[in-house]
Amino acid sequence: MPPEQRARPQEPQPKAAPPRRRSGRPPAQADDAWGFPAPWRSESLALNVLLLPLRAYKRLIYDARPNVVTRKTRDADWARLRSQWRWANGLVCYFGPPGSILWGIKWPLLLCIVVAGAVIADALATGDVLVSQSVEDSVFTIWRLSSFMLALLMSARVNRAYERWWAARTAFAGVGTAAITVAQQAAVWVADPQLQSELVRWAKVWPYSVAHLLLGRPDLPPPAAELLTRDEALLYARAPKGRQLVVLRLRQLAAAAGLDAARFLQMDGAIAKGVAESGATVRIKFQCMPYSLTLICTGFLEIWLLLMPFALIPDNPSGPTVRHVAFGLICYCLVCILLLGVDEAASQLENPFPSLPIEEMAASNMRDISRMVGEAAALEAAGAARLKPGCAWPAPPAAGAAANGGLGGGGGGGGGGGGGGGGGGGGGGGGGGGGGGGGLDGGEGGGGVLPVSLPAAV
Repeated sequence: MPPEQRARPQEPQPKAAPPRRRSGRPPAQADDAWGFPAPWRSESLALNVLLLPLRAYKRLIYDARPNVVTRKTRDADWARLRSQWRWANGLVCYFGPPGSILWGIKWPLLLCIVVAGAVIADALATGDVLVSQSVEDSVFTIWRLSSFMLALLMSARVNRAYERWWAARTAFAGVGTAAITVAQQAAVWVADPQLQSELVRWAKVWPYSVAHLLLGRPDLPPPAAELLTRDEALLYARAPKGRQLVVLRLRQLAAAAGLDAARFLQMDGAIAKGVAESGATVRIKFQCMPYSLTLICTGFLEIWLLLMPFALIPDNPSGPTVRHVAFGLICYCLVCILLLGVDEAASQLENPFPSLPIEEMAASNMRDISRMVGEAAALEAAGAARLKPGCAWPAPPAAGAAANGGLGGGGGGGGGGGGGGGGGGGGGGGGGGGGGGGGLDGGEGGGGVLPVSLPAAV
């Protein structure tokens, strides 16, 4: 593709210096991976004192937790995940990233607190309990037995949600692997530099086209959009399924590359495997877990928690003091938070893509493709410098067969049968060359190879 047809990004303009305050300090900026603001850089002492709780909250909740949701897990992240801070993070795991669990369960938790408070207030006001003493043991037994079924339902839901998350992770990684494989095959097998460049370019766009759908973005991510021309970008924007447009273009380029049947099948197989992995991610995206099962798991848990106060109210409600009642209500709230948090985490994992580093994986695939193409060119140059003057690089498909005398003679005979191609019975590399000539004279011929003299030591 001519370079003038490419949609080149605008040259970055020099950024103006940030406005300085009277003290000469730059304004406050976000200073961590989570994008948490740092307003305590203000000069006001009173404001700094007021923001001390916010500092402590940020230190405990944000700074101590590595961002392994939108970024891949690296060595530094593993060290932080295994540090002693994990115990403190476990105590306050319902606050802040990555799940913000407490915010997600605020309404069912509030409902449980209201019901428990109403049951306790009624018992204290009337001097009697809603569940009579004669059936209290039966009610408590039923409530306790139902907890076993609750444990089974919650375990099944968490396991299925995690399986969806891991399946989405491996499927999207498979798309990137397929794109890298196609680009590598193009760099090694395609002789035409323009076709090779086109295959590599569209292979870079492929993972981003899948990420575009999975993340629900309105436009193609900028790193991939910059690789498309204006006409290609318009076609992609108009296509109902942009990822299929990218796959179609890859197959068009593979067909135009003039590869032999074996290599074409290998390249098309890599594309087909990437299409299958892409389809797996799309199925996860557009098919939730069975809704009736989700409702049963969530409803069973919520109803079980709402019935807990009826089963645990003491026989003599006038006996406990306010302190005892308050302590019991706090324990009940903690139990609700623990169990509702499990359901909220499973609900978040049911749609796994916001919890995966999709964009970083696509960017990593693009970097790998660019690096691999450069390494292929460097290896080709290094290999060509080491080969003897009569050698060819890259080696033709049947170079090994051409070096064999018997196979070379067979190739020559095939050429002679097609059109009397020269050197039918020739030995060694010469026989292979004769077979090629016979193919040109007599139609298809025997598919001969060029004469190649291999180096003495390989």
